[in-house]
Amino acid sequence: MKELYASKCRDLQIRPTRDQERRFFEYCQKTIADRKIVMREQGLGEASAVVLGKIIAGNEKFSHLDLGRNNLGNQGLLQLLQRGLRVNCSIVHLDIGSNDITDEGAIRLFKVLENHPSIMSLVIANHDRLHRNRMGEKSCAALGELLQKNQLLNMLNISDNSITNEGLKSITSGFDLAPSKEIVSLNLSHNDLEGVPAIENLGSLLDNSSSIVSLNLSENKIGDDGVELLSKYFNEGKSRLSKLFISSIGASVNGLKTLFNALRLNQHLTYLCLDGNSLKTPPRITRE
Repeated sequence: MKELYASKCRDLQIRPTRDQERRFFEYCQKTIADRKIVMREQGLGEASAVVLGKIIAGNEKFSHLDLGRNNLGNQGLLQLLQRGLRVNCSIVHLDIGSNDITDEGAIRLFKVLENHPSIMSLVIANHDRLHRNRMGEKSCAALGELLQKNQLLNMLNISDNSITNEGLKSITSGFDLAPSKEIVSLNLSHNDLEGVPAIENLGSLLDNSSSIVSLNLSENKIGDDGVELLSKYFNEGKSRLSKLFISSIGASVNGLKTLFNALRLNQHLTYLCLDGNSLKTPPRITRE
C-alpha cells in the first residue's frame, strides 16, 4: 500500500504527506476487501497501474477490479495488462470506464482478453457521460474478434463510446461467427446508433438462439422505424430478452404502440424502460 500511495502521488504530481498517506490507507481498508479492489476517482495513472499490476499478478484471491474514473490512459492500461491481467487467473469483473482510453488502448485490451481464462464482465463505458474513453469505430473490429474467440465473457458495457452503426456491425460480426453466443447483458447506450440499420446489426443477438437477456439501447436515435423492426422479434417469438432499456430513443406513440402489441403474448420480457420518449397521442386535426 505504501508503494501504491507513492505511485499515486507521482501520477498526481503532489508531495506525499503522512496525513494523506494515513487517509489513503484507511480508504484502502474499506475498498480492498471481500475479493474486490475498488479504487474509483483516485487519480490513478501509469505509475499506479504498474503497482496494481504487481498486486493482482501475485495474488489470486481478487475477483473484482474496479478502476473507474481514473487517469490510466493507454499507457497505464498497457502496464496493467502486461504486469497483471495477462497472467492473472482470478479476476472475473473489470471496470476501466472513464480512463482516457482511446482505440489504441482498447485494441490492446481486446487482444489480451481473447484468451483470458477468467474475465466474464467488462466495463469500458464512460460513467455519467464523462467523455474520457473513446473507443470509436477502429477498435470495434478487435472487439468483434474478442467476442468470437472468448466464450467466457458474458457481460459487456461499452456505453458512450461513439461506436455508430458501422462500428456495431463490426462488433456483432463476432456473434455471427461464434460457435455459441454467450453474452447475457449488453449496454450500447449513448453510441450514435441510428434507425433500422442499428436493429439489423443486432439481429443475431435478438433471435432465439442467443443467450442475451438484457439489452440497453437508450439515448440512441433508433426512432419509430427501428422500434417497429425490434417489435418483430417479439411478435414472432424470436427474442428472449427479459430486460430492455430504450429510454430517449426518439420513439413516438406510433412506434411504441407497435411494440406494445408485439409484447402482448411475450412470455420473457419482465422489465421495459421507456423514459424520455413521447407517449402522448398526437392531436386530431379536424376540418371545419
